[in-house]
Amino acid sequence: MVADGKQLAMVLTRDGSSQIYMVRPDGSGIRRITFSGAIDTEPNFSPDGQYLLFTSDRGGSAQIYRMPVKDGSEQRMTFGGVTTTHRFTARTGKDLHTHISAMANFT
Repeated sequence: MVADGKQLAMVLTRDGSSQIYMVRPDGSGIRRITFSGAIDTEPNFSPDGQYLLFTSDRGGSAQIYRMPVKDGSEQRMTFGGVTTTHRFTARTGKDLHTHISAMANFT
């Protein structure tokens, strides 16, 4: 996913878990931006490029988190006993439309 044409967000598994990295379009300047022991995946920028939304199972089940691109303080956006993932973000004016699918946890 591209924020402003100057950086891309991608998922890499380098140290045993999937984490989110930022990189320039030419492949230089790679830097890790999530540091959980969980699986962080599905990065997607907000329409204004200020936030990165992603899915993480750091709370026990996959939930949606957001992080300001500049300072990286994460905020959990969804809660509950279901697995939540986001698949795409449509850029329509000022609204952020995120498709959310939920699947009950069966044990």
